[in-house]
Amino acid sequence: MSMTELSITLIYKYKNRGPFPNPIQLFSHYVAWVRADVEQLILDKINQIY
Repeated sequence: MSMTELSITLIYKYKNRGPFPNPIQLFSHYVAWVRADVEQLILDKINQIY
């Protein structure tokens, strides 16, 4: 969340629509995202703009 400044609700909304990468399950109630996947998403969005 700190890398994107998006709320967890918005992250899941984007994940369900497609552009946000899927999380990995750490424990029964804990998930995380692979940093490289999130960084790539950010770079892809920047490249779409420029």
